[in-house]
Amino acid sequence: MSAGTNRNIKNAAFSLCEYAGVPLLYLAATPLLVKGLGLDLYGLWMLINSIVVMAGTVNLGFGDATLRFVSVCHGRGEAAPIVRGIRTVCSISLLIALISGLLIFLSAPLLVNFVLKIPSQFSAVAIQSLELGAVLFAIHMIGSVFTATFCGYERYDLSAFYSLGTRGTILIFAVLLTLHGQGLREILAAAVLISLIGLVMQGNMVHRLIGASPWRLQIHRDALKTIFGFGLYACLQSTGEIIFTQADRFIIGIMLGTSALGVYSVCLQLAQCIHAVQSAGFSVLFPAISRSTQATSSGNLPTEAKRLILLNVAISFALASPIILFGDAILAVWMGHDFVAQGSMVLRLLACAFFVMSMNVAVHYILLGTGDIKFVSFTNILAGAMSLLTTVMLIPVVGIHAGAMGRFMYGATVSLNFSRLPKAVR
Repeated sequence: MSAGTNRNIKNAAFSLCEYAGVPLLYLAATPLLVKGLGLDLYGLWMLINSIVVMAGTVNLGFGDATLRFVSVCHGRGEAAPIVRGIRTVCSISLLIALISGLLIFLSAPLLVNFVLKIPSQFSAVAIQSLELGAVLFAIHMIGSVFTATFCGYERYDLSAFYSLGTRGTILIFAVLLTLHGQGLREILAAAVLISLIGLVMQGNMVHRLIGASPWRLQIHRDALKTIFGFGLYACLQSTGEIIFTQADRFIIGIMLGTSALGVYSVCLQLAQCIHAVQSAGFSVLFPAISRSTQATSSGNLPTEAKRLILLNVAISFALASPIILFGDAILAVWMGHDFVAQGSMVLRLLACAFFVMSMNVAVHYILLGTGDIKFVSFTNILAGAMSLLTTVMLIPVVGIHAGAMGRFMYGATVSLNFSRLPKAVR
């Protein structure tokens, strides 16, 4: 086995631990959290998590752009440009994080009182929770740059260590606080403190990795031009993904209320594992292919691409089939028999949607690795628009099932990426 293949396998294993580890913990903790918080506050917490995830899009796509920039420079053996690039992105990300975080913080009362359908008895808690969520949003935006640096160096072990450590600790504290009668405000306050500690630790590790402090505020024009050129399209691509992964929660929360959002979010926790496992395992293709394009010989990429896609489809089928066939039994054991009537159909529909979406994972990262970000951003924006339109139109007709149908539409549309593959790997 070659050194490159061995590295890719190790990185895939660490990435899988990172992206599958926390969802598995959430699956185990969800019954306790739903019982302790209630469906309304649990749904609000999932909505806040969606806001935090949106940091990657608001950050102009600098996460993916940084990953590619670092991996390309690392493939060339150039260290100085990496330092300039990281400092540039950190400086801009800090400014964007402060501005956008403040806007979310100030908008919390408006969102609770006029946008989201939240029972009046939870209004005060909801406002304070969204304010804490704004702080988490800003922290996550800066942390995404450090995570991208680890992945650009193909150090998925570091990315997994900090992600699992931070997110796992937050979840453990959430369960403990819930068991001791505490609520959503206390959970989010603990999350802010843990995330800050994790951010400082990440920054120190990046310092050791690049041999310079990433906290020094500098903007280098050449680095910014290179990163922004890729980042602009990465931002568009991320916008489409955010619509796919988060917009349905906002729409359900606004049109149907946080209780319905709670039911939908519980089912989503399980179904999204179909895609998360695939995304984790194949994400290592992005930096690996980016680096290999700088080498004199990149191997037989077309043949490898076919093998990876076949493997991708096989794993998708293996993960989705049990949920589609035995969804009721899984829900009964996991959440109790009373929950089956509420979540049975939406779980199956979500599993079908994620099955279609997960079959596109390998080709997605192959295209990113070859630098074809423009086409990927186009398909993601188109898919996001189709998903959003489908969800909004169908909610009055089929309720929370519309969210799953919107995700199915996203997966079907983004399959256009397959048409681009022959040109990208030739």
